[in-house]
Amino acid sequence: MMEHIFREFANRGIDPFGREDPDAEDEWADDDDAYSSSSTDPIEITVLITDALGFEPNEIEVEVDRLARLTIDNEGPGPHDFTIDAIWVVGEPLSERDDLDIHVELDGGDTRVVEFSPQKADIYSFHCTVCDGNDIEMTGTLIVS
Repeated sequence: MMEHIFREFANRGIDPFGREDPDAEDEWADDDDAYSSSSTDPIEITVLITDALGFEPNEIEVEVDRLARLTIDNEGPGPHDFTIDAIWVVGEPLSERDDLDIHVELDGGDTRVVEFSPQKADIYSFHCTVCDGNDIEMTGTLIVS
C-alpha cells in the first residue's frame, strides 16, 4: 500500500515529506484547461455509493487551495457515509467531530453536496464508517496535488 502511495507522489512530482523541489516540472504549466490552479471555478466531482458496496470512482484528484465541490450520491437502499479523516481544509467544520475531517452521512437514495478547499498536498483515504464494523471494506483514495 505504501509503495503505491509513494509511486503516486512521484508520478505527480510531490515530495511525500513536504519538501519543495525547485527542479520539479509542473506538468500543467503549459496547459490552459480546467487543471489550472489559477482557475476560480470549483472542481466538480460526483462520487456514487453503489449497490456493490463501493465508491465510484474510488480515486479522486483535487488541487491545493482550489475549491472542490463533491456531490455524493448513495444509490443503495441502506445508509452509508463518506469520511476522510485528518484532511486540512478551509471553511466551515464539515463534521461534529473535527474540522480536519470530512464526514457526510447519507440514507439510502440520498444525495449530498460538500465543498472544501484542501490546504496541503497529500494522499488521503476515504471510507464508509457504516461498513467498517461489518467486515466490508468500502475505501478509496483522494489525491491532493
